[in-house]
Amino acid sequence: MRYTIFFITGLILICFSLYKLKARIDFVRNAERATGTVTSMTVSDDAYYPVFTVKTKNDGAVVYHHHSGSNPASWTVGDTAAFLYDRSQPSEVIRMTYEDLFGWSIVSMVIGLPLLIIGGGYYLLNPARHFSGQTTT
Repeated sequence: MRYTIFFITGLILICFSLYKLKARIDFVRNAERATGTVTSMTVSDDAYYPVFTVKTKNDGAVVYHHHSGSNPASWTVGDTAAFLYDRSQPSEVIRMTYEDLFGWSIVSMVIGLPLLIIGGGYYLLNPARHFSGQTTT
């Protein structure tokens, strides 16, 4: 029974990973590039989080609060970074790094693939599946 749970969980995680990967590839394909500048730093739980102002092509500005903080601060006011945004929704901004774009799909694939292999391996190598003593004539 345990191998069935492993197999199904792995299958679900792989499907989720492929769905997220396709969605991000479509996003990157249709996105516009922009440059963001650190305008301030926020402090929470002794960590410094950068706040970016991203300038879009139509002269709009989007404020982006970065999700990762550090102590000491790894960003300073005035630093720049590359961003991607959706043309139809400029408020949806993603920093152009491999982790920010594909992080969840990689994590779910790294967890799902071993579960899928372990669950399938137990199913294929399960001694209860083999019928001992039966011969075909």
